Amino acid sequence: MKHGSGSCFQCCGNLPPARAIYLLPLILAGCGSAFGQAPAVLNLSHDLVANGIAGKNMVPNSPALDSRPLFTAGVAYASKNHIPTVIADRGSYYFLTQNSPYQHVFLNAIANVTVDLQYSDLYFALGNIDAIDATNCVNLTLRNFTVDYLQLPFTQLTVTGVNAAARTVSVKQLGNYALPTAFNSVTVPPNVNDDGFFAFAFRGGQELRTTGRMPAATPTSDTLIQITGSEPWTQAASLATIQPGDTLVFNHRAGGSTIFANTSAGFKVQNVSI
Repeated sequence: MKHGSGSCFQCCGNLPPARAIYLLPLILAGCGSAFGQAPAVLNLSHDLVANGIAGKNMVPNSPALDSRPLFTAGVAYASKNHIPTVIADRGSYYFLTQNSPYQHVFLNAIANVTVDLQYSDLYFALGNIDAIDATNCVNLTLRNFTVDYLQLPFTQLTVTGVNAAARTVSVKQLGNYALPTAFNSVTVPPNVNDDGFFAFAFRGGQELRTTGRMPAATPTSDTLIQITGSEPWTQAASLATIQPGDTLVFNHRAGGSTIFANTSAGFKVQNVSI
């Protein structure tokens, strides 16, 4: 049965009245666009180009594709056009740029939208600024995804020696973790929490009990970490307990939240792993 060129009601014109009544609900259900009804779902991986939202779709598993502007545009479009659910094909997505010095994704005044990324993995460029910032939103739900960073706010190093009197720890690269000098060029926006750089000593997967959170000087080198601070566990006697082969975690304790919500009501985060 085909619809006529006009209204959806035309296809019932030649049916007996009783049969027309029974078929009418089924016909109406398939003619949402004729009555101006919004679709129930927007798929970021397929629908952005077709709807004129962006020049490309948010294709998964494309490390060179910046998903940030595509994701933001799609969610904003769904909110404006009363589409309740935004999804994407399951896969990995890369958010390579920032909306501002403070955040990667900025969702502003989004209303009545559920973003369900179907267990996808999101990778954001910098670990020291917000990944997703939701402001002035109402009934926004983010669900079913993981968040990680391409540049982590910490690295792990292998201890090669300790000069307790000078309060320095000699280190070398551990696996594929970043070298300490990677942090010399990392900046965080003004007015964002920045407590500085710290080192933590571990042995056998457990923090070394004779040490603690140890302030460290920057800029640093790739082979030497200078411990500062006046705490008892940063002094020579405690530092002398660190041994070659221990793991030193070097951390830039700065930045914002992974997911940040401000002046928003009914904001939900469900089944998200960071």
